[in-house]
Amino acid sequence: MTEEKIRITVISKRNAVEGYRFVYLGPLSECKSCKVKGICFGLDPGQMYEIVEVRDRTHQCSVFQDGVRVVEVKAVPFEAAVDSKAGVEGAVITLSKIKCSHPGCPHYQICHPFGLTGKEKIKIVSVEDDLECPQGHSLKKVKAVLGS
Repeated sequence: MTEEKIRITVISKRNAVEGYRFVYLGPLSECKSCKVKGICFGLDPGQMYEIVEVRDRTHQCSVFQDGVRVVEVKAVPFEAAVDSKAGVEGAVITLSKIKCSHPGCPHYQICHPFGLTGKEKIKIVSVEDDLECPQGHSLKKVKAVLGS
């Protein structure tokens, strides 16, 4: 498995707890003039993160009245289906939408990860299993994170 990339961001004080998970939805318009926006905007929209360390540093925030705390986070890998040839640990690929007319397939959600359009760059963290596809696609289940 590849090494986890730790990122620094800020989060509301009440959510600043090791193990807390959240999905980064992107920058808010209220944050445009914030002095620490650079660390918030450095995450990948749509990616789930887990807090791995809470730092002592806090900042004032126009969104959270009690302010925010600096935390270290890591991306939480999600499951996806990729073409077997592209399923290589450590590879950075563009996630391709899998054309499928079998929404009842047990792998449908892996082939269509929630919240992703099928055009995102992903980094494959680990290669899991071959997937049996009723439409004949040659697929592998992988764990991946957004970005590179």
